[in-house]
Amino acid sequence: MNTTTPPEAESDARFGRALLVLTLGAFLVRALYLLLEPRCELTGDENSWIALGVHELGRPRRGLSPLRNPFIFYPPVYPYFIAVLHRIFGTLAAVQWAQAALGSLIVPAVGRAGRLAFGARVGLLAAAFATVYPDLVWFSVHFWAETVFVVLLWWAFERLLEADARTSVRWTVVAGLLWGLATLSELVVMYGAGRLVAWLGETRVLTLSLALAVVRWGILATTGAMPAVAAAQVLHAFTFGTFHVAAIQFTYDAFPRPLRASGQSLYSLSSFGIGMILGFGGSGLFYDLIGPRGLFAASCALAAIAAVASLWLSDAPAEETCPVS
Repeated sequence: MNTTTPPEAESDARFGRALLVLTLGAFLVRALYLLLEPRCELTGDENSWIALGVHELGRPRRGLSPLRNPFIFYPPVYPYFIAVLHRIFGTLAAVQWAQAALGSLIVPAVGRAGRLAFGARVGLLAAAFATVYPDLVWFSVHFWAETVFVVLLWWAFERLLEADARTSVRWTVVAGLLWGLATLSELVVMYGAGRLVAWLGETRVLTLSLALAVVRWGILATTGAMPAVAAAQVLHAFTFGTFHVAAIQFTYDAFPRPLRASGQSLYSLSSFGIGMILGFGGSGLFYDLIGPRGLFAASCALAAIAAVASLWLSDAPAEETCPVS
């Protein structure tokens, strides 16, 4: 009877053992940091996340039902992460320990993704960096959504690569690069969007964003060449990033002070609620009727109509300025 282990299976086993050691090491690093870090005050968004998880979701007789907890400006996953653990253990320390454990799971995700894309050595090297990378360690023991987001994101990458491994990786990598390029561009543009709004005014920035949306959808309607698609993806930074900041400022100016919170809620409901429901439903329907390029052409026409409407509003006098920078 032949008991020889196939080379590929033996290589997989060695890689798995090394990844397990690195993952346990990542948890040890995060646990030691949690125990040894000097106590400090909450900073940035930490107060908001804790308030949402402990006080908003923890209200008496409200429970954890999403139907009774309408989140408008904050994504719900991390508040529920805090709320469930706090409800079970009664302390925020449990949230930190759970995050330390969860944060260590980025190591196998990065390692497996690296192996699928570039080979076992690259995968293990990337996993080793993820084990001790300072930002990943720091965020894993503080009340920020980044740890949950990054772990989910990297496992999404790993699953995407795994699913594509039996066919062509090239288009998967291209898709990932475009995804990352759009995100990076959007964040950089949004960082300076407040200054752009203060300089040009919100309605002019809205008009500019919509005009660039016409260009973006027009490109996608007329060509599938990869350089053009990449350029169109970069324009997403303007068609969403600056548009969103300018829309918040416009809503702030359009409503009197007592109704501004309601105005922002109305904007979120109409754009990210009703707008997305109609957009996704309509795009699926029209995709079957007129095809992808026809759908992009229709989007181009809608953006052009909105740009004309925004241009018509661009001479309206501005009042108070919201600190959006």
